[in-house]
Amino acid sequence: EDGIRDLVRSRGLGDVYKRQAWWSDNIKIYKLNEVYKWFLVPINAVIIFGCLGFVILIANYFERLIWMLRATIAGRDIHNKTLKAVLNAPIRFFDSTPMGRILNRFSRDVQGVDEELSWNFESTIRSLTSTLGSLFLIIFVSPIVLVFVIPTFIWYYKIQKNYREVAREAKRIESISRSPRFAHFKETITGLTVIRSYGREQEFTKKFIDLLSFYQRQYWRSIMVNRWFSARAPLIAGVITLTTGVSASILAYNGNMKVGIAGMIVMYALNFWGSLNWAVRSFSEVEMRMTGVERLNHYSRIEPEKSTTKGIENTENLILFNEGKIEFKNVFARYRDDLPLVLNLSLIHI
Repeated sequence: EDGIRDLVRSRGLGDVYKRQAWWSDNIKIYKLNEVYKWFLVPINAVIIFGCLGFVILIANYFERLIWMLRATIAGRDIHNKTLKAVLNAPIRFFDSTPMGRILNRFSRDVQGVDEELSWNFESTIRSLTSTLGSLFLIIFVSPIVLVFVIPTFIWYYKIQKNYREVAREAKRIESISRSPRFAHFKETITGLTVIRSYGREQEFTKKFIDLLSFYQRQYWRSIMVNRWFSARAPLIAGVITLTTGVSASILAYNGNMKVGIAGMIVMYALNFWGSLNWAVRSFSEVEMRMTGVERLNHYSRIEPEKSTTKGIENTENLILFNEGKIEFKNVFARYRDDLPLVLNLSLIHI
């Protein structure tokens, strides 16, 4: 009797536990259904999506504001530092540097730093974060894609590395070929009366056309390098998208993945390679525009003209000349530090 009684008690206690778990599960399901019904009300859904859109709008506004302020401050500092160095540069700098090169620094290079560099840098960060998010989602849902992604990434890395190196140097050559146009135009305007008096208008016009044609060839070379990358990047993207789509279709067909998730994976695979290609393009543009920052930074480090005069600190030690006599001892002079001496006087009396 005692064993039967204990068995009945244990079963009764188990039933009590089962009923408590059943009631708690039903209460949770009821609460979830109430929340789900609240979300299904059209006006509530509109309010939620409206609040999300407003938050995204405010975040995007402050993001653009921060990027714009930082780009403006950086461009202003680079320009002012370079301008101050050029204004204080020695006369020999202007004798040995073509005026077109200086104009190119303060026109095209400054424009690239102020407008294009900040936008490309922001686009690189945004595309990179989107690419990493899509890649994480694809690998998390379908890890088998790694078998095809790893070798394809190695191939893609080699292609983008070659593209970035060549594109950077092509942009550098393009910038260098732009300076002679400014220099020739400035010299033509300055000596226009002499050119007309000797009847050499056609010669100067032909020279300017030759310089312009040379610059256009360098610019066309940059465009062709860009097209080279554009022709190969979609092929790699197609391989990964195909393998991702096939693997997602097989998993969905076998019941290992829902059809909606499979479609989402394929959509993210398409967006993933678009974001990756744009990130590489933007980063290469950042590298190319940084050549302008490099040239401006080179001008900002120009050694200023040394002061050749000094004020008299103490008038009591002022020496009055009673005799017309000048004596030079160990006087050396040169036009520039890397040039030979033009004056070498050990001792001379006048």
